[in-house]
Amino acid sequence: MYWLFNTDEAEPEGKGTYQLMLKQSCIAAWGTSYDADDLLAKPLSGDHVFFYVDKVGIVAKATFTASAPFSSNSIFGKQKEGEFHRTVVNLVRPKKGPLSYTLVYKQTGYHLPVKGLALCRIHDAVAATKIAGLF
Repeated sequence: MYWLFNTDEAEPEGKGTYQLMLKQSCIAAWGTSYDADDLLAKPLSGDHVFFYVDKVGIVAKATFTASAPFSSNSIFGKQKEGEFHRTVVNLVRPKKGPLSYTLVYKQTGYHLPVKGLALCRIHDAVAATKIAGLF
């Protein structure tokens, strides 16, 4: 199964944080309006995730481990309540640079669901496989 993770770069709190996530081999979410730990618990071990950066595109792909989400403040800092992380492995970047929204659409016919969601499952298996093939 494939997931799309929006790294939150459009928010002031998220500027540059995707680089920390890649360095720490994790995805991270925060917030008290929803339970970040419950959200990050949805993918199963072995599921794949694409890291999406606002106005850049997909910058990495990784695989979820069996580890549960854990509380930490190493990405967004102490100013954000409810920060949780989920560990990933096999982190790779696209060979030819970030995969822009437009490039993904042209290659797959799939519109990436990047607005308003931190983490969502990609239900179009053919498109997800094609995106993975761009790595």
